[in-house]
Amino acid sequence: MNIIVLFLAFILFSGCSAENAVEYAEKTREVSVSRLNGNKIEQNTDFFIGADITEDINISNIRDFEEKTGKHEVYAEEVFIDEAEKAEKFILECCADGKKPYIIVKNRDGISSESFKKYADAIAEAIGVYQVEVMVEVLENSYYYDESGEKYIYLAEKICDANNYAKTVWSVKSDDIIVVGKYMPKEYVDYICVNGYFESEKAADRLFSELRNHLNTDKRVIIRFGASSYSSDDCAYTVQEAKKTIADVYDNICTDEGIAGVIYMDKNIRLSEQINYKDYSITSDKSLTDSYSETINEAAAFRTTKGDEADDK
Repeated sequence: MNIIVLFLAFILFSGCSAENAVEYAEKTREVSVSRLNGNKIEQNTDFFIGADITEDINISNIRDFEEKTGKHEVYAEEVFIDEAEKAEKFILECCADGKKPYIIVKNRDGISSESFKKYADAIAEAIGVYQVEVMVEVLENSYYYDESGEKYIYLAEKICDANNYAKTVWSVKSDDIIVVGKYMPKEYVDYICVNGYFESEKAADRLFSELRNHLNTDKRVIIRFGASSYSSDDCAYTVQEAKKTIADVYDNICTDEGIAGVIYMDKNIRLSEQINYKDYSITSDKSLTDSYSETINEAAAFRTTKGDEADDK
């Protein structure tokens, strides 16, 4: 059996940490790897629950987060296009914990076309080092600076060439759903990610109304969102509103077969270079953590039951 198969099996069943896994991999640097079946990582191919925990100061790793909140199939990480090594490390960290990686590639302002292609080639190669299933949000909200889709298609094609199991995602802000038909590229789009931060349950309801009324596509949707529980603007705690918002999002997702999955953005967001920020973390308040855990567990059970009922028909 190829060394990478033995390596991943060892870390999954021996309790080896993701950090040690990365350190070991960097020492061995085996480029000739076997192609793992991504379905061994993704348990539920119809619907997934995910999170981006990279900016949560209250937790140390995936296992710590899941002890507090419950199981997630997918974990997300934001990387800039010139951070190929970071992308490769994150993929291995997810595999070490039996999770599916979701990489959000962000562009750099002011880079030349030549530099863009150099960085795109490098990060695509990094994503293909380990032939496992990975979802890649290609150039987050790229329609703002790439109206023709040329950069998106270049990077997406490179990623698909490098990794046979990659799924490419085109993203749009929750306020801009109406532009999907105009700007979404005609190729290399497996999913659409709709992303946004919600200050209220009403804002979340508006998102799903927009999806029903204006999203005319056969592509399945991934919802990537955060719900504010505190704002330093007016020192206001809105934990109860955050609970309602999160529950409302999952209630809508559970009944919509067009939704492929959801990723919660568990982080604090700086509004400027000053001290102002909004808190979207779900681990900073125990009652919010418990409410989130209950919500995602109910959603997972509901979608699993629906899937079983469909299989019985």
